[in-house]
Amino acid sequence: MNFKLVLENYLRNPFRSITLSLLVAILASALLVGGFLSQSLSKGLEQISGIQSDILQMVVWVIGSFFLLISVAAIISTFVLTVREKRKEYALLRIVGYTQRRVRNLVLGEAAFVTAVGIALGFLFSSVAYFVFKIAVEEQPGLLLLFPEEWEFALTYLFVIVFLLLVGTLSVYKIANGIARSEVSTILREEET
Repeated sequence: MNFKLVLENYLRNPFRSITLSLLVAILASALLVGGFLSQSLSKGLEQISGIQSDILQMVVWVIGSFFLLISVAAIISTFVLTVREKRKEYALLRIVGYTQRRVRNLVLGEAAFVTAVGIALGFLFSSVAYFVFKIAVEEQPGLLLLFPEEWEFALTYLFVIVFLLLVGTLSVYKIANGIARSEVSTILREEET
């Protein structure tokens, strides 16, 4: 994969690229903060015994799963629409000599790059928000909220990185293969109509 070409394609339409990266950043932030808060709530609920604690923990997990599914759907639909918009560009690359494999790798590289930029921004946003929240909560006497340990932070960050990179690249894998295998004349003809 040619990183220079991936970067050039990212910067060719900066509004679309930055919008995609910000979407991933928002989703990464939501996943991280949601993960941190669910860990905090779970720790607090563990100290309460009884059926109400079990029900509240289940509600936290259901809500977290719901937001996870929404984030996956948003990432997939956004990446698929973006790649479909650029079909003509990929067809032109095939005309100038790019192989099917190289076009597919370029599409996947662009998705991974957009996702990586979004993850970095999301980590920045969520870390600042979380630590500001933590400082504000610690200043409130009598408010019981248990914060995750350092290893739980690291595990949550690792999960979000792996999850979003997988979702970001796998969401375009099928369409990247389809574009790479498509006949150039068919793609260009579709774009003209």
